[in-house]
Amino acid sequence: MKSSTERSITTAIRKYLKSLPGLWYYKTHGGPFESQVGCPDILCCYGGMFYGFEVKQEGRYPTKVQKRQLELIVSAGGKAGVVRSVDDVKEIMDV
Repeated sequence: MKSSTERSITTAIRKYLKSLPGLWYYKTHGGPFESQVGCPDILCCYGGMFYGFEVKQEGRYPTKVQKRQLELIVSAGGKAGVVRSVDDVKEIMDV
């Protein structure tokens, strides 16, 4: 069975986030002009908590810089992680 693409996973996650009332999110756009190297793909705030989600396909893993950014979000009091599905997002958000 073919795994989902990062784009399709991101689309499903964005659709889910839009369904949560009062949630703010931002889809970052990586590339050579990215302002913060390794910034998670999706940033959001919900219920007073800041979240960072690094979207990856099955079998793909974050770079060292991406891992470090996730760690920095957690050390600052937010929640962050690598997500491969909407269920992974729900688990991090504890909803």
